[in-house]
Amino acid sequence: MGRASIASVARKAGVSLSTVSRVLNEPGKVNPDTRRQVFDAMRELEYTPVARRRAKRQQSGMVALAVPNLHLDSVIEFFRELQRVLLPFDKHLIVLDLEGERNFFEYQRFRELPLDQYDAVVAFSLLLDRQAADLLERHTVPSVVVQSRNPYLFSINNNNYSGGFDAASYLLGRGYRRPAFVGWNFENETLRDRRAGYRAALEQAGIDTATLPEETGPLDFHGGMEAMERLLELPEAPDCVFFSCDVMALGGLEACRRRCLPVPGALGIMGFDDIAQAEWWGLTTMNQHLKEKAEAVAGYLSDRWAGKQPHERPMEITISSRVVARSTTR
Repeated sequence: MGRASIASVARKAGVSLSTVSRVLNEPGKVNPDTRRQVFDAMRELEYTPVARRRAKRQQSGMVALAVPNLHLDSVIEFFRELQRVLLPFDKHLIVLDLEGERNFFEYQRFRELPLDQYDAVVAFSLLLDRQAADLLERHTVPSVVVQSRNPYLFSINNNNYSGGFDAASYLLGRGYRRPAFVGWNFENETLRDRRAGYRAALEQAGIDTATLPEETGPLDFHGGMEAMERLLELPEAPDCVFFSCDVMALGGLEACRRRCLPVPGALGIMGFDDIAQAEWWGLTTMNQHLKEKAEAVAGYLSDRWAGKQPHERPMEITISSRVVARSTTR
């Protein structure tokens, strides 16, 4: 029989996940009959509490950082911050590049990752569904999801709607009235939220967003450069451009440089992420607090490694981005 999960115990006993968790952590607060049902289900399924299983397993010192694309600048920035905060725990990162796949369970199903060798899994901008959460629990791997909301695991997410709203509000406050928007894929949840917040701020200011230009392109430097080239060919060019990620904004700056178009003299440019290159180029952008997110990951994992049980329901931390004003806006 495969190792049972807390979810399978809850189903067998006919109770909620939170009830099983309470039986494990605070049994005195649970009705005796309910407690007996849960313990009976545990015995029948041969369930061993995660903390006890983890205590028996030798620690490897390896933490897996699972990412959809290793070449994304935000991934590289987060890797640096996470490695920094994990070193005091004598943990070292290995990177799992899912090569464009965003569903962790589907990737694992075909690749059969050695989950028993990891002291934790940190998933960056990935989908981890119930199957993935149960799989990680069966392998006693503490897990955190970063840059995505998750109902099954501890998650640390960016408030992309408020980030888009604050970015547009900043541009309006600098006197811009005909902004353009550039993104990579309108089916992407992160992009949709940033765009929705951006449009909401403009509409609140009385600007008809239906008349404003928008462009999409590959999520890279050249995608941003080509999007900017198309915007500059419009009969009525924008007075500023909000790029929904920094790497595309840097491509937009390069397109302006090649045309000898002064920024912010001729138009303003704003990004989102605050990667290291943004400071080098003087790019106005939105900081995602990757340093603080890495510290929150380390705090959660250190509790789990120390044997502290997670909350009855997975916690979610949502962090709002902040404007970093530099020289590409007036």
